[in-house]
Amino acid sequence: MKISMGKLPQQNAYVERVQGTIKNQYFSELDVTSANLQSLTRKIIGYYNNEKPHSSLKMMTPSIFAAQISQQTKRQRPKLKIHDGYAITVQKKSIIDDMEK
Repeated sequence: MKISMGKLPQQNAYVERVQGTIKNQYFSELDVTSANLQSLTRKIIGYYNNEKPHSSLKMMTPSIFAAQISQQTKRQRPKLKIHDGYAITVQKKSIIDDMEK
């Protein structure tokens, strides 16, 4: 895992959710050892980003969603509501950075 800093404190919740999902839904069911940790992590992240549809992305995989976002102008991109009164535009780089974690 890479150490990263979000632009807003509220962004940490998204990262924590993904890490919690990976830990609780995948690692808890596997025989994880120090010898296979990196291999299993790559497989889980590949599945999570490329095969598993996400309801928050209208049942698209994150990789398909990122490809669609990269083809849109900034004005066309969806807004993410971080908290009341504040929204950010989805940026291709931030999605790819999140996918690499």
